[in-house]
Amino acid sequence: MKSWGIILIWIDAISKGDGKNDWMPMVPVKQVLAIWGMIRGVAVAGYVCQPIGKLGKAKKISFFQLILLASLIYLFTIRWDILGTALAVLLSAIATRIISSYIIIKMIQCIWRSFVAVKLLPLIGTIIMVFSMIFLKSY
Repeated sequence: MKSWGIILIWIDAISKGDGKNDWMPMVPVKQVLAIWGMIRGVAVAGYVCQPIGKLGKAKKISFFQLILLASLIYLFTIRWDILGTALAVLLSAIATRIISSYIIIKMIQCIWRSFVAVKLLPLIGTIIMVFSMIFLKSY
């Protein structure tokens, strides 16, 4: 998770590395996709559904993500170009991760507090690292 935080912060400096500003319009897109990369490993239903033999739920979640992405991608791309495409991917992933979290908690009979606690520690570490880098980047 922390490597995506590094990309989120330093992508503008990496894009300016050759001295040209050709890649600078891509910086917001890369930042949105870095956030998408951070949430990719959170509550993936396929990894839980497969061992317990409930692949139908994982297929339904994937199909829902496909439908949501297909409905958002055109509208967002027309409005915000390539950034809109990245935002459509991010929003469809966030929506399915929320649904997957709920389904996983019900399947493994877990309480929300313990599920969130496991996910919260790496997130807090990433947030501390990102804010530290933002602070150090200003000097």
